[in-house]
Amino acid sequence: MYIHFYHGRKTIEEELNDWGEDGPIVSVSFISWTYGNLKLHDETDDFTFLSQAEDLIPLGNMYYGDFELLPDGDPWVNGRPVISIKEFENLNQKQWL
Repeated sequence: MYIHFYHGRKTIEEELNDWGEDGPIVSVSFISWTYGNLKLHDETDDFTFLSQAEDLIPLGNMYYGDFELLPDGDPWVNGRPVISIKEFENLNQKQWL
């Protein structure tokens, strides 16, 4: 399964007239919810929390307003770069440096 982030912007305040930037696609085994926090899990059951900032998801130098879950084998994913949970964690941490 994959989680795809989109509707990206460079700042929280940026107003979009279109869909904004397309974001990363992360390979996940499953997703869980713990006390109001979304957790992304990999095949070893390692996980990371999905951060939020004013209703947006901060990743790297961007903030994303939407995500979608895609099944394994989804043709939309073919040919696009897919990152691991570890790579996602590194991207997520860059936001706060």
